[in-house]
Amino acid sequence: MDYPLFKSRAASLKTLSCIVLGVLLLWTSSGHTNASESFTDFDGQPRAVSDYFSPQKWTIVMIWRHNCHVCNEEAAGYAFFHEGNERAQVLGLSMDGQSHKDGAQAFIDNHDLSFTNLIGEPPAVAGYFQGMTGQRFRGTPSFLVFAPGGRLMAAQGGAVPPDTIQAFIDSQSENHPTTQNADSAPAGYPGDSR
Repeated sequence: MDYPLFKSRAASLKTLSCIVLGVLLLWTSSGHTNASESFTDFDGQPRAVSDYFSPQKWTIVMIWRHNCHVCNEEAAGYAFFHEGNERAQVLGLSMDGQSHKDGAQAFIDNHDLSFTNLIGEPPAVAGYFQGMTGQRFRGTPSFLVFAPGGRLMAAQGGAVPPDTIQAFIDSQSENHPTTQNADSAPAGYPGDSR
């Protein structure tokens, strides 16, 4: 049987490639690649991580799950880091999803977390990490370190003591003075405490 659309294997592969590319372009143009739009605060309001970038402070995004042993061990240290740091803030990003929101809320309450936390579905959070870093998401906890204004400067999967992040911030600020007062984030962002 002869199918005129697929006269040769090369032509059929080219046609298939065009179809796949078209589907991907339609999918990405409809917003499916922006995982940050799938996050909410714990009041159910849609939020993006970038909503919390400060023009004056570094933003450390801690990706966690309520049943992650290491996350539970590190939470108090990051709460202390957030509260006592004039140059950095922490933003929690739970990947528990709406089906485990109660467990995530208990995690926040049990550790008395004073920093803002968002929640997203696991694929959205992993996709956000991968989209920001180009690296495969490996698990919780994971950290993204953004300079003032929102430029990604570092990413790490696994346990990272807060003093290690502070040392990184100090070294970057010394080596790149422009990271101290980047002025690209607008006043009035949800994390703005001015």
